[in-house]
Amino acid sequence: MPHDFNNSPTADIILRSAGPKVVEFRTHRAILSIASPIFETMFSLPQPAAEKHLPACDLSEDANTLEALLRLIYPVEDPNLRSLDELAPLLDAAMKYEIAVALSRLRKMLVQPDLLEKAPLQAYAIATRWGFEEEMKVASGYTLGLDIINSPSADTLNGISTAHYRRLLIFHLERAQGAQRMLDDISPRSPVCSACRAYVEKWHEEFKRKAREELSLRPTSSVICSFDFLGPIADAIDIGECSMASCRKGGRKLETYRTYLEALRKRIDTLPNTI
Repeated sequence: MPHDFNNSPTADIILRSAGPKVVEFRTHRAILSIASPIFETMFSLPQPAAEKHLPACDLSEDANTLEALLRLIYPVEDPNLRSLDELAPLLDAAMKYEIAVALSRLRKMLVQPDLLEKAPLQAYAIATRWGFEEEMKVASGYTLGLDIINSPSADTLNGISTAHYRRLLIFHLERAQGAQRMLDDISPRSPVCSACRAYVEKWHEEFKRKAREELSLRPTSSVICSFDFLGPIADAIDIGECSMASCRKGGRKLETYRTYLEALRKRIDTLPNTI
């Protein structure tokens, strides 16, 4: 059952959100003071005498942010954060009021896989803004599947410093260069059949060409070993049964490719995967 901050009979202080939709939250000084030294100081100041109504504090946070913040303070159900756009203002408020328990929980939420997969670059930017080094590292790994040079929007990079963005670019560049070198370090096993060997060599050259381009943008094995990436190459180059009557190893070329791709994937995955 969701907690109703608007109908608490034991409340002794009202927190009033900022507009355009002003909402009053009936809360408890003791709980807020324990959670936040800023609230503790605020409540220690002389308050105007209240006749029939509870004293109220006007805050600068909107209603959604304030309710979510209270949920992180009170022993109730956590707020349901569906995006980093909702988490970012919560972090701002938790830092402003120095609410350690909320900060700890929000830092864990920042690196939840479901949020990171949706917006890894935004998560990295948020982590850099507040100096969250561990969360920064985790988020940087999730950015490997992004083209961080051509795809980011201004909103995504909001608050990121030039130094932190450069650090991420260098990480991508060094990993791309390492992965590209591995394209030349290992090759598919060469079949005995000359016709099969010609197919494999042709496939390998086309694969390396496209993989080199792809890795320069997204330096991760998950992209170049994916069906979406390999499919067009397979369509362009026959990987089916050998046409040579003397070759009884139909379909072996495909197994050759699989073995090679698995070995390449393992090699690339040994590269540093975070900043």
